[in-house]
Amino acid sequence: MTSSPGLASALETSELQANEYADSFANLPDKEKETILTVLALDEKYADVTLENTPSLSKDQKQAYINQATAQVGIGSAVGYPFGVIIVILAVNFLSVIFRFDVEAEKLAYRREMESAREVGGIREVETTDFSILSFAIVCFAGYLLGSIKIYMGPLGYVSLESTGGILIGSLILGYIGKIGPLSFRMDPKVLAIIRELGLAFFLAIVGLNYGYGAVDALTGSGITLALVSLAVGAVAIMAGFFVGRYVFKLNWIMLSGAICGGMTSTPGLGAATDAVGSDDPAGLFFIGLGIIRPSIYAGLIGAVIIAAMLLSKETVVCEEGIVVRYDAILYQYREVWPWEEIKEIHKELSPDCKQYGLHFMKDIMTKRLVFPIPEAKEVLEFAKEMNPEIHIGNVNE
Repeated sequence: MTSSPGLASALETSELQANEYADSFANLPDKEKETILTVLALDEKYADVTLENTPSLSKDQKQAYINQATAQVGIGSAVGYPFGVIIVILAVNFLSVIFRFDVEAEKLAYRREMESAREVGGIREVETTDFSILSFAIVCFAGYLLGSIKIYMGPLGYVSLESTGGILIGSLILGYIGKIGPLSFRMDPKVLAIIRELGLAFFLAIVGLNYGYGAVDALTGSGITLALVSLAVGAVAIMAGFFVGRYVFKLNWIMLSGAICGGMTSTPGLGAATDAVGSDDPAGLFFIGLGIIRPSIYAGLIGAVIIAAMLLSKETVVCEEGIVVRYDAILYQYREVWPWEEIKEIHKELSPDCKQYGLHFMKDIMTKRLVFPIPEAKEVLEFAKEMNPEIHIGNVNE
C-alpha cells in the first residue's frame, strides 16, 4: 500500500505476465481472450476490439495491452497510497493518546534498554565510511544479477526475485558483510537517506506522470472502493501489529511506533512518529522493520509457492494447440501451452525395458519430457510432424 519496492515489483511482475499472455493470445480459451480484450479496450484506439475481429494481437496491440495492464497496478497504488499514509500518520499520533502512554517515560525506558543491550554486547557499534559510488554501483549490479536468476519450481515453472527483490536481498547481504577488501558497504546513513529520498521522489514522480490521469478518473468510479479498502487494510494491519507488539512482546511505544512505520514501509509515517514522540529514536526501529518485513514478504511468497505446488494436480494433453499442461488446485488454476510452431525438436529416449519412449520436446532452451508406450509415442511423433513439418525428430544421444 505504501511500499515503493512493492509497487516496483508489482509493476515488473504485471509487465512480465501481461507479455506472456499477449504472446500466447491466439492459443488461449475464449474466456481468457475476452479478459485480455477488455483490458486492451481501455485504450481508446482499440475500444471496438472483439473476439470476432481480433483472432490474434498485432505488435501494437500487444504493447497497448501490456501498457494498460501495468497501468492498472499503478492506478491502484496511486489511489491507495495517500490513504495508506494517512492511516499510518493517524495511528502514530493518536494511539499513544487513546491508550494514555506517558511518552517521556517510554523514551527513558527505551534508552535504558539500548544502554543495557550495549553493555551485554547485544548491539554492535558499526563503523561507517563516506559514500562510495563504486560500492553503491556494485550493490545495485550484484542485486540485479541475483534478481535475474530463475529458479525452477516444478509445475509452477521458473520463479525469480526480479530486479527489486534481487537488489533488496543483495544489499542486505552486502550491508551485513560490511566490507570486502577496499570496498566498504556501510556508508553514512545521512548520505544514504538523501539518496533514498531523491530516488523515491524520482520513482513516485514517474508513477504519477504515467498513471495520474487514470487515478483521477478512478476516484470518480471504483477509486472510492479502493480508498476504503486501503484504509481498512492499513487499519487492520496497524492494529494487529500494535496489539501483538505492545501486549504480547511488551515493546515500549518508542520502539513500537518505529517498527509499525517500518513494517508498513511508510517514510511519511516515520516523520509523523518522530514528531509525535519528540525524538529520532523511532528511526532505528523503522529501518529494522524495513529489514525484517521486506525479506519476510519474499520468504512468505516462496513458502506460498511451495504449498501451492504441493496442492496442485497436473494433466498433460497433446492436441492441435500443442503440448497443453493444466494445473488445478483449490484456489489456483493455470494453463500452460507449448504451441507446435514453437517446438523445434523432439528427441526420443528408449526406456530400459524397451517398452516406452521418453519424448523430449525442445522449445528455445527449455525441455519438456513426456513418457508414452512405444505405439502411442509413434502416433505422437507423426501427429507432431503433421502439425509442424519443420520439427526435427531424432534420438537423445544425437
